[in-house]
Amino acid sequence: MTRRKLRRELFNAITSLDVVRVSEIATSDPSIVNAPDSHRNVPLTEAISTGRLDLVKVLTQHGADPHHRNHGGGSLLNYAAFSGRQEIAKHLISLGVESQ
Repeated sequence: MTRRKLRRELFNAITSLDVVRVSEIATSDPSIVNAPDSHRNVPLTEAISTGRLDLVKVLTQHGADPHHRNHGGGSLLNYAAFSGRQEIAKHLISLGVESQ
C-alpha cells in the first residue's frame, strides 16, 4: 500500500471512530501518525476534531507529535481548547504541551 493510501486509510479510520483500525495502521507504519496533509494538518488534528480522547491517546502512544503546528502556526492544544475538547486539552498538557 502506498503511503498516500495508508494515510487516507488512517484518516478514514479516525473519522469512522475505529480505534482498533487506527491502532493497527499506526503499528504497521508508526511514521504515518505524523504525516501532514497539504495544510500541515496531521492525523492528531482529525482525532481532536472527533472529540474522542481514546483516538488521541492511541495516536500519541504510537508517536504522534502533540507539539505539532499547522500551516498557520496553530497548536493542537489551542485547537483542542478552542474546540471545547477539555479532556483532550488536559491530555496534551499532560504530555508537556504548553499554551502559546
